Amino acid sequence: MDRCSGRVEVLRGETWGTVCDVFWDLKDASVVCNHLHCGPVLSAKAGAFFGEGNGSIWKDVTECRVDHWHLRLAAGEGRCDGRVEVYQSGVWGRVTDDLWDFKDADVVCRQLKCGSAVNVYNHGKYGIGKGHVIMSNVSCIGIESYLWNCTFTQTDHIPLPDVGVFCSDDIPVRLVNGSSRCAGRVEVYYNGIWGTVCDDAWDITDADVVCKELNCGHAVNATKTSWFGQGSGPIWLDNLKCSVNNTALWQCPARPWGQNDCSHKEDAGVICSGHREIRLENGKNPCQGRLEVFFNGTWGTVCSDLFGIDDAEVVCSQLNCGSAKFVENNAAFGEGTGPIWLDDVRCRFGDSLLWQCPSSAWGQHNCRHQEDVGISCSDLRLVAGFDNCSGRIEVFFSGTWGTVCDDSWDRYDATVVCRQLNCGDPFLTSVGMLFPPGDKKSRPSIHKFAEPFYEEIVIQETGPGVESPLPLEEHFGEEYDDIE
Repeated sequence: MDRCSGRVEVLRGETWGTVCDVFWDLKDASVVCNHLHCGPVLSAKAGAFFGEGNGSIWKDVTECRVDHWHLRLAAGEGRCDGRVEVYQSGVWGRVTDDLWDFKDADVVCRQLKCGSAVNVYNHGKYGIGKGHVIMSNVSCIGIESYLWNCTFTQTDHIPLPDVGVFCSDDIPVRLVNGSSRCAGRVEVYYNGIWGTVCDDAWDITDADVVCKELNCGHAVNATKTSWFGQGSGPIWLDNLKCSVNNTALWQCPARPWGQNDCSHKEDAGVICSGHREIRLENGKNPCQGRLEVFFNGTWGTVCSDLFGIDDAEVVCSQLNCGSAKFVENNAAFGEGTGPIWLDDVRCRFGDSLLWQCPSSAWGQHNCRHQEDVGISCSDLRLVAGFDNCSGRIEVFFSGTWGTVCDDSWDRYDATVVCRQLNCGDPFLTSVGMLFPPGDKKSRPSIHKFAEPFYEEIVIQETGPGVESPLPLEEHFGEEYDDIE
């Protein structure tokens, strides 16, 4: 017997006493070993294994119980990836170590039911946690059930990096470059890096696993040959062979992680039944035409019953096409084909997506394609103002929003803008940077294609129902000398 094994005795005041073995377990024994700097606990003996003591028996010794400790991974991509944090005495704190290794990390992964450690980090990959250091210099054998069964110290005196771990289970998946979270290129987060999936052997069963994992319904299309664009980084998975019993993509049989004979031209994708999208078809530009909705893998139309300008406003805003100008009934942009997905649409204030608006159930209607609704959105908008009737003028042309140069700009030009936007008469016009300038990269100047870009027109209108603005000095201080 040495100083790291034996009967546990506790000094209270000037009296040594023993500890009752009721509820005594490895977690309690681990605290004793840590306190005595004796390494990880190997066993917790009961029944006076080391002989009976004498004197007092401290039946109320509970300070070493660690049932109130908790563990989590923070700042990662999922619950099985991130910075290691420990909860004790009502607060979450840090775990620091410059010798953090796979044996330590395996204990964390196993405790969280996240499989085994794939990678370990002790150089701030997940940032510095908040709160004080609860555990430092952790040393595990690797078989412990809880991190606090391992040897550790509790000190803030020596600055050490926060530790992190990436575990094998619950590997996140996402869909990228689609128009919703339920369609796009399949990407998997593994070993701390997002990568793609090769389309070799990629089929609807594999895609269905992704859709179910993301709560996006079922797969309606398993796309190949980088349908949603080429990804970057590693190609993590190849030759997947999922079955209907798989609930996560990483569970499916495949070649070893990162082993493939593919290029990003072969990135796999998926369209799930939960994917929804809208478009305007058969018009002169993308901001006018027959309203069509993609639902359950099929493009369909919307009936014109009850469909008004407020409903059209939601559509135009959703398509980034400015404000609504007209609602066209009776298939003005031609009759569509396929299902009539929506009928009796009644959008409310605050609805930003068409499918947020109340309507008949999807696919239920009393219409024909002769009643397909059409919409014309404005190719003109005001941006960065105080409301829809003030701001920097932008025009939609050739598929791109751009600005208007202020050369020769005057009140007559502004009147046309106000009239087109149903905003009354112009209250003031301005050149220069009264409102923030447009993005030079994404908004090339449209009218006159002139430089410099800060010479953009801004306008504020007034009219029926439009409140007059505050005095300019209250908005802009002294920066209004160029107002005409």
